[in-house]
Amino acid sequence: MKGVGPLKAGTFKRLGVSTYGDLLHFYPKMHFHKDMAAAIGGVENGAEVYIYGRIRAVSEIRKGKFHIFKAAVEDETGILFWIWFNRPYLRAELKSGRRVLIRDTVEIGKRGKQIIGTAGSYEFVSDADAEALEEGKIVPFYRATKLIPQEEMRAIAASAVAACGNAAPELFPADMAARRGLIPLCEAIAGIHAPSDFAALERARKRLVFNELFFLQMFLAVRKRILSRKIKNRHYTPESPLVAEFLKRIPFKLTNAQKRVMEEIKSDLIR
Repeated sequence: MKGVGPLKAGTFKRLGVSTYGDLLHFYPKMHFHKDMAAAIGGVENGAEVYIYGRIRAVSEIRKGKFHIFKAAVEDETGILFWIWFNRPYLRAELKSGRRVLIRDTVEIGKRGKQIIGTAGSYEFVSDADAEALEEGKIVPFYRATKLIPQEEMRAIAASAVAACGNAAPELFPADMAARRGLIPLCEAIAGIHAPSDFAALERARKRLVFNELFFLQMFLAVRKRILSRKIKNRHYTPESPLVAEFLKRIPFKLTNAQKRVMEEIKSDLIR
């Protein structure tokens, strides 16, 4: 693919992407629209929310091997503290003025509102992404790397969709898809990578989730059939005299439900 040399190809391989097909199904880890952000000033304790703001200041505390970064993140309504423990590599990333998108749980204590930083819970937002968000666009975020930042990841995904998206094999009959309100697979792939609005995103998710559940059910059904045909190396005798003797000795009569369960157990042993 144009723009993907050996080094980036190696990075993609570590992400589980080796072919055009892998890339088409390398879906964004999240989609964000500015209306999804919670106002810092109104967020409640224990709420898991999106915080979209700008880093106002960063302080660093060292105590031996113990390392703390404390970033003040602000929006138009307030400030919270984004705290990281023992992540010295973040020194180069936590810069005043940088925009950040965080999805995590807010804690409110004596020192105000804070979020304890966790890996994978944030994305730094570029000027281009900030502009797209201000325009009201839904911005997808992938599992990107330093070698392949978000903007480049989106461009590569868009190239793959343009080159192969319409060639995605349609697996279900048209009438079946129509009965379930499913859009074509190629439309779903394009919609998950670059949704025009929330309705398009929801339609794409519905189709792709249906695909995953359908093939999971198919796998389980085939596996069950294979196991049912497997010849066992042990044979059981459900009508053993020991069972009859046991039933005579117990000081009560079996209920109908208990008898039904016993018959099911016998049936399973015979298979």
